[in-house]
Amino acid sequence: MTRLTKISILTRRENTMELPVDSRRIHAWYAARERDPERAPLIQDAFPELDDEQREFMLTGATPEEWRAFSSKMRRH
Repeated sequence: MTRLTKISILTRRENTMELPVDSRRIHAWYAARERDPERAPLIQDAFPELDDEQREFMLTGATPEEWRAFSSKMRRH
């Protein structure tokens, strides 16, 4: 289990999520993306045990609640 903290691309707030993945795998995946984004495995292939919301959090730092609020706001415009 790993506690991952990221800055949300939607709110710029610091968010933390518990992920049922070893931190070494997470760090290795981020390092692979940094080295060569074209060759790094897709997140769904690297972490098939995570759900869509958990993978989205790894990519964007945004929580499901933030995405719902953002979607609601966009529908009003």
